[in-house]
Amino acid sequence: MASGWVTNLGFSSMALVSLFLLAEVIVTRITDNAVVASEAIDYIYISLLLLVFSSASSVVVCYFNANKKTRIPLYGFMIEIPFNVVCSAVLIHGLWGAPEMGLEGAALGSVAAIGIRFFTLPIDFSKKKAR
Repeated sequence: MASGWVTNLGFSSMALVSLFLLAEVIVTRITDNAVVASEAIDYIYISLLLLVFSSASSVVVCYFNANKKTRIPLYGFMIEIPFNVVCSAVLIHGLWGAPEMGLEGAALGSVAAIGIRFFTLPIDFSKKKAR
């Protein structure tokens, strides 16, 4: 499992640094619209957190899948995905008194959802290791 952590987090770290340094260059080459470019760059910067949480949790998901404990990741996804949809909708459109954030809200909703999975999987992992 240690090699999975090293490989996954090593690649994710390189991707994170690359996107952090090159996001503006890449986006400005793709679009001429300054508003779209600004929103896309903000989305990318917020999504860098998503990359960190997702890559770390994917190692634990692979561990459970390899040990035929596939229900644990499934339950995590069953919580994460609806939470992502609701949280993103609330933050994109400013529902129930939340700020209307547009594309940044979508990124924050995704980060919040993957954060839930990231923090619940180690709990399940420690329960399974204790048995």
